[in-house]
Amino acid sequence: MKNILFTSNIPFHPYRGGVERVTDILCKEFLKTGKYNVYYLNCCWHDEERKNYNYPAPVTILPSTNIDDPQNIKFYHNFLKETDIDIIINQEGLFGTSKLFLNTGNERIKTISVIHNNPLLEYNHLWCSINILKNETNTEKIKRFARCILYPKIKLQLKTQLDNQYRYLCNHTNKIVVLSESYRSRLGKFYPDSIPLTVTIPNPNTYPDIHDIP
Repeated sequence: MKNILFTSNIPFHPYRGGVERVTDILCKEFLKTGKYNVYYLNCCWHDEERKNYNYPAPVTILPSTNIDDPQNIKFYHNFLKETDIDIIINQEGLFGTSKLFLNTGNERIKTISVIHNNPLLEYNHLWCSINILKNETNTEKIKRFARCILYPKIKLQLKTQLDNQYRYLCNHTNKIVVLSESYRSRLGKFYPDSIPLTVTIPNPNTYPDIHDIP
């Protein structure tokens, strides 16, 4: 029996989001084969409603909501050892929680990091988010002017953040999963070291035949 761990900031309640629903389905399919044990590990419950679901796998919550708290690392390493985890599926490849979830302390454990949207979405559309006028007040107009002036600096800072994130992924995960070949190509151009590690699981909701409705 292989032991699989799914990790994320909040539990995988299938009625609270797409990633949660996909994880719930995958977990049930793994269990159905009879070849895997599945576990969930999360940073916090986030809200009480998430406790009111019969999860197909046992849910473990970290002792501290501060992801960088040293006790989380100790707790996490002990958890991985006690459950004899073979594979970690990190469902937050784009986020800082990866620095904990990929810190296994055990090279035997294989890790897969999933990026569930365009890996460069914020970077490529930064100007749109900065240039938008949120309201018609003079204060907001001044703020927008300042944001536009600072745009080159903000973009450089964001690029540095993404460089650091993808460098960490490439150094600490066995595979990076994206949802389309175009995402794989974009990520490869932005951070070439990701190319040999990145695989694609395309979105199955494709519609090749499009017809006009009369």
